[in-house]
Amino acid sequence: MMPYDTYRLYQAGRAKGPAEVRYADERAGRLAAAASRLLRTVTRTAGRPYPAIAHGGATGPVTPAGRCWPEPKPAR
Repeated sequence: MMPYDTYRLYQAGRAKGPAEVRYADERAGRLAAAASRLLRTVTRTAGRPYPAIAHGGATGPVTPAGRCWPEPKPAR
């Protein structure tokens, strides 16, 4: 048992006041909202490998310079 575990056991066993319960609920809600925003962002972008297709843009992977794959051979 770690030294701080006894304090955590004390905190878990004691009666909480209405303000403490409200604060804990608000804190849990903020944590859930942050996790939801993160997962929503990840899943929203994971389903669209080429988001430009939906907006009438390029139809495949594009390099950072804006050229489509494969790069053309240099002219002689």
